[in-house]
Amino acid sequence: CIFVRRKAVLVHCGGGKGRAGTGLACFVIKWGLVFDKQIKLDGATGKMPKWKQPQKTGSEAIHHIKTVRPGSIETTEQEQFIKNY
Repeated sequence: CIFVRRKAVLVHCGGGKGRAGTGLACFVIKWGLVFDKQIKLDGATGKMPKWKQPQKTGSEAIHHIKTVRPGSIETTEQEQFIKNY
């Protein structure tokens, strides 16, 4: 767990876009884009931070991932999964 180890992780799939982008978008929904700042505050205990609400909407997360990695989140099914997450 990145919150316990306090180190970066690599998320990848076969092509590096569809499933990886879907997973990263779900991470952004849950933890936001600046989770590193929050973990410095909450992570000193070595436990996962407890955030009670999503940090981004599904549409916001999709937009961000597609902006920083064009071609990511390839199918409407992946987009729907993210929005339902």
